[in-house]
Amino acid sequence: MHPKGGFFVAKERTNTAKWIETQQRWQIKVQRDGQRRAFCSSTPGRSGQREANAKADTWLSGKEVKRAHRLRVGEAINVYTEYLADLAAAKRGEDRDPDKPIKGRDLGNARPAISLLNSWMRPRLGRRWLDDIGDGDLQQVLDFAAAAGKSRKTVKDIKQAMISLIKHHRKAGATVYRPDEVEIPVASRYKGKRILQPEDVVKVFTQDETVLRGRRVKDRYIHAYRLQILTGIRPGELIGLDIQRSLADLSKNVLHIWRSVNIYNEETEGKNKNAIRDVVLSPMAKYEIVAQLLQVGKAAGSLFEIESEATYRKRFARYCESNDIPYVSPYEMRHTFISIAQKLPEGELKALVGHSQVMDTFGVYGHEVKGYKEDTAARLEDIFHVLLLQGKEDKQNVE
Repeated sequence: MHPKGGFFVAKERTNTAKWIETQQRWQIKVQRDGQRRAFCSSTPGRSGQREANAKADTWLSGKEVKRAHRLRVGEAINVYTEYLADLAAAKRGEDRDPDKPIKGRDLGNARPAISLLNSWMRPRLGRRWLDDIGDGDLQQVLDFAAAAGKSRKTVKDIKQAMISLIKHHRKAGATVYRPDEVEIPVASRYKGKRILQPEDVVKVFTQDETVLRGRRVKDRYIHAYRLQILTGIRPGELIGLDIQRSLADLSKNVLHIWRSVNIYNEETEGKNKNAIRDVVLSPMAKYEIVAQLLQVGKAAGSLFEIESEATYRKRFARYCESNDIPYVSPYEMRHTFISIAQKLPEGELKALVGHSQVMDTFGVYGHEVKGYKEDTAARLEDIFHVLLLQGKEDKQNVE
């Protein structure tokens, strides 16, 4: 709106931002309806020039964020947190009390993303205006995280959390910024996945004991370790297994994965839309479940009675140390299964482990062929028999 009440005519920029060496920033000056403004960016390189030009173009078009609607980044994170808490509450069929402080469990699966924003974005950009930040600012956050030794995956998660935050507020009109050239730093380290080697898998299937208070006793979670290796289910899914619902079709060699328990001991529906699934059981996998049922001696409740993922992780670490097995995390035991079972067709493997996959004609319109699950179970059984036999031979040769 023109200051005198008429509508202004949007003007196109005819100049471009220039680098000012003494101020170490890009700057462009433009004019609209007799008013002159300067827009800057301290981001080095052509990305900074584009940022300054974009700010000028936004102002010239009249689409700039009104001062009354502006948010600082810290406020933007707070608003985004409330939005995600409301979504999580609605998913649970609840109404969130806006007067109560938001706790981690109120955010559901969004909890890790908000934690990353609070840990990395807020300390460095929290007092900045949201509509003033650009690629250079997000890049600085990622560079700092990489320099702090965070893994490449964590840095990627930080980037995605910041982009999702900005996208939410762009839709709400609080910014027009679209992240363009924000890169994962080369310095961010790859955290390679470890897996159990064949000789270590043999030990898991032949050693039942762990050291507890100075003496060797049977490990109460031994059947959980083995089932995870044999099926590739996630640690949270393992903890979420119950006797009545998960084992409803045990006679048909099927394990129902219908929930997961996260690291905060909260029950969720799993990591993605494919997480709720039926897992075909090989005879070896079914044996471990039956052995666990005999061990717990009950007809309902939790199958493995694992208190939390942290407890499970500590118990497996102790088991590994007690049996001279190089430690891998419970989640890496899942990678052990995927590595062993990679001889299966990709579609079968994804269905077993609950991986997301791009929708295609086969995925949408294909129907399960009769005997498909039985064939998969038989092939898994053969793969593990060969692996265990090979592992035993390698062990004997070493001895």
